Amino acid sequence: MRRLIRRLIGDRRGVAATEAALLAPVFLAIGFGCADAGGLLLERHRIKVGLALGARMLARAPVPSAMESTAKNIAVTGRPSGGASRVQGWTTNDLVVSYRFVANSGGAYVGGANIRIVRLETTKDYEGLGLLNFVGVGATTIRAWHEERWTG
Repeated sequence: MRRLIRRLIGDRRGVAATEAALLAPVFLAIGFGCADAGGLLLERHRIKVGLALGARMLARAPVPSAMESTAKNIAVTGRPSGGASRVQGWTTNDLVVSYRFVANSGGAYVGGANIRIVRLETTKDYEGLGLLNFVGVGATTIRAWHEERWTG
């Protein structure tokens, strides 16, 4: 029995395969986690770019409230008439347009006593590969907005 144990302890064949079998799941989890995080950042970036385009279009419209549906189409699809969404599952129904005024009584900004701001915002659940839910982070929601000064 001792002889068998000494022989097994001294035998180095298959060590690399054993180490690879132990470490492969860890490296795969890290790789897929990085891919999922990258997908989240890419989706957020596409949403932010769309919001900026839509808000910029509204900020230059003579009557922004009349152009809201067109601005939403531009934000989501990149086209005034609509089309395929730049982010899967993101629709114009996910967008909210709002307006606010910033007091300019001191004249800090060029313009009148009130500066009108156009805001386009959205909330979208991120699905991705599902690894963030698997590790216990829970559902991930992308919340983004963009504001532009109305210049009409």
